[in-house]
Amino acid sequence: MEPDIKMGDLRSPEMTYHEGWRTRAAVTTPGTSRTIDNAELFFSATAVFRVRIYHKITPDMRIVWSGGTYRIVGIETDRARMELVIKTELVNE
Repeated sequence: MEPDIKMGDLRSPEMTYHEGWRTRAAVTTPGTSRTIDNAELFFSATAVFRVRIYHKITPDMRIVWSGGTYRIVGIETDRARMELVIKTELVNE
């Protein structure tokens, strides 16, 4: 999903997302990690997506997969395999 930044009622920027495009990806889910955040036990789920290198992906985009929305943590280029490796974590909303 691609971000849209619009000015809100009080002249503050509001970020919404719209569907940019669809593609195939190889997905691996390394698992969940247990962390303590604000004295609360929190389970963060991660996923790694591999797509072809010609896609224009930026860190402020979101990925919707299997009913969840994932925030992009990092993007690495694997030139030997001609692919982008996208590391993400599940957005808890």
